[in-house]
Amino acid sequence: MKLFERCKRKKLIFLKTIKEMPVYITLRNSFRNNLFDSLNLKQREIAKTIKCSSTGEVSEIVRGLHLLTIERLNCLLKLNKLSWNKVIDKIVTLRIGQVGYIKPLPEFVQFILKEKKLI
Repeated sequence: MKLFERCKRKKLIFLKTIKEMPVYITLRNSFRNNLFDSLNLKQREIAKTIKCSSTGEVSEIVRGLHLLTIERLNCLLKLNKLSWNKVIDKIVTLRIGQVGYIKPLPEFVQFILKEKKLI
């Protein structure tokens, strides 16, 4: 990520944004379905695991109607004993904060995960 190498101020703003803003992802439907099926957990248990206050929100996450944050996905991956390396290519879109969706490159996803100290 040499995007901001020429301007230290912009680089620091970018890094701060990555660290502080929520990062949401959309997974491929087949992978998302397999992930939740393999958990063998009820929605209430999933909600507790990912620190979600509403089983309704979990229902929407499971069906792909609500985005997962990378922190919540990280909890689910640990529970399933999966590594991020097996998931990165299953990410369809990424959203940082309320900014629009992008189709992320694997290197960019790894960069974000490192900045958020998830890998």
